[in-house]
Amino acid sequence: MTTADDVRAIQQRVALCRARIYGGYGPGADEATFDRWTRDRSVFAGQPVVERLSEFARRTAAEKAGGTPAVAEDAAAARDSVRSRT
Repeated sequence: MTTADDVRAIQQRVALCRARIYGGYGPGADEATFDRWTRDRSVFAGQPVVERLSEFARRTAAEKAGGTPAVAEDAAAARDSVRSRT
């Protein structure tokens, strides 16, 4: 039998997962998140880490925009320009 505490714990876990998925970890992420994701590597799976994170951000933006590529590209480009200035 599931208790009220179990239900709350499950709901909190789902909320955390959603926040992580929808929050994205691409350009614009804080330095601690960036370092944790890259483990200070410059290349991952034969591709520069920054490019992989940018692609991840574009895909996240596309999902947030309902799969509209033009909107997603604009959002990713804006985040890339902010990241490059920091």
